[in-house]
Amino acid sequence: MRCLALRGVAVVALAAPAAAHCVHRRARGSAAALSASDCALLAALAAAGTVAYDAHHRLAARADAAFLPRGVSVALSARVVEVRPSASGTTRVVVAPRRARLAPAGEGVPAAGLVWASWPDGQAPPARGDEVEVVGTLEDPRGPRNPGAFDFASYLRHRRILSVMRCDAARVLREAQGVGRLQRAIAGIVERRLPGEPGTLMLGLLLGRTGEFPDDLMEAFRRSGTVHILSVSGLHVGFVILIAHALLRSARVPPRAARLLSLPCVASFAVLIGPGPPVLRSTVMAAVVVLSGAMERTGSTLNAVGVAALVLLAVDPGCALDLGFQLSYAATLGVVLLYGPLRAALPPPGGRAGARWAWLRDALLLSSAAQAASAPALVAVTGQVSVAAPLANLVVVPVSTFAVASGMAMLAADRVPALGSVFAGGA
Repeated sequence: MRCLALRGVAVVALAAPAAAHCVHRRARGSAAALSASDCALLAALAAAGTVAYDAHHRLAARADAAFLPRGVSVALSARVVEVRPSASGTTRVVVAPRRARLAPAGEGVPAAGLVWASWPDGQAPPARGDEVEVVGTLEDPRGPRNPGAFDFASYLRHRRILSVMRCDAARVLREAQGVGRLQRAIAGIVERRLPGEPGTLMLGLLLGRTGEFPDDLMEAFRRSGTVHILSVSGLHVGFVILIAHALLRSARVPPRAARLLSLPCVASFAVLIGPGPPVLRSTVMAAVVVLSGAMERTGSTLNAVGVAALVLLAVDPGCALDLGFQLSYAATLGVVLLYGPLRAALPPPGGRAGARWAWLRDALLLSSAAQAASAPALVAVTGQVSVAAPLANLVVVPVSTFAVASGMAMLAADRVPALGSVFAGGA
């Protein structure tokens, strides 16, 4: 059933932009019915979605950790994807297995997927990107034990984690290399400049590393409806483009070339952060807008959103079930589609006082539009939604914007101690 659902999602998602284009043509009167080319395009996209999912399913599903035996000791050689310490002192990690064997001396077989594992108490936790070996018993995630309680199994399933492990032993085989080493260097600068909880929060703002957040702090963000600021997305991509463009223009690079050369910088930033739906959506949308401007075409936000969704779903159709994918696109579409009509429905502010407070009305409408669009997915998974989010975001969004800008400047100026200290103070 899950296979059929994913296949259907992939087909619909890949065919949706073409269908919207056909409907748009009919609305303009350019075609009374679907042309042969329109039908061929729809059929080709539907077939592409099916083939893409089938290829992924045949290559990866048989090796997924969800198919490994339960109730017996298993050793996994894996890469650490996420580290999540809790207020109680325990640490949980999300690992991507590469090989599995029945402990202590079974034959190794290829493995794939994601596993939620509890790191042994009293042992130094790994860093993201480390190669580790974990030994323990695999289990299926458990659902809620009481009506209305948090559905942990559903939460993991939306993140495509289908197995949990109680680790009896674990060890780090090799520390992170490449991107992982760069992330470790950035984390070292942040922890040195901003020790304690401010540094943890800054790593969440700059790199999206919410796994290091204590449970109580993460719950505070969820309850206030401001957890979205911890997702690396459009704000960060916008800063990268602005910084890259400013540096290139200061080096006398022509405007069009500077815009095009900023795209490799954005792509490198996306590789540094990791393949999360929000940052990939923002990166693809930025590329569409920049390329359309370079080709002297008028950009369309809805087209950019559609292209970003098409690219992500073509590469991985299963990401449609990822909560980050759903919330990212729901909030973006809410702003694009709901903000304008809501603003037009309200009477314009009158007088000088009304004009001065128009920004407050617009900010509330912007936050409300994003919250309303993303609420169904949020409630379906967490069972709660924050009614205070529109007001909380009035304070949190501007402050987090300043903090991200200060944090990026702090990293850039780290070699100049006095200047780095100034930006660290602002952060």
